[in-house]
Amino acid sequence: LFNKLHLPQGRLFDAALDGAGQAQAEKLGAVLAQGPPLSVVGSSPRLRAMQTADAIARARQPARLREAPRDDLDEVEDLVVP
Repeated sequence: LFNKLHLPQGRLFDAALDGAGQAQAEKLGAVLAQGPPLSVVGSSPRLRAMQTADAIARARQPARLREAPRDDLDEVEDLVVP
């Protein structure tokens, strides 16, 4: 799989968040921190998903509950949602 810049992505290429992605994850964490409490933050085992979950968990301190990555939360290809 290749993205719009023709760089590999997806399961076969476990890329980390770049600077923009990290900033977006931090912003998401800040937004979620203003909402109702979260009991757990989970992610797939993909590095970028774990980095996003970590950013959310950091923003939710002191309740830094982070579940171990789960394979069943991995990427789904060709998913169609009605």
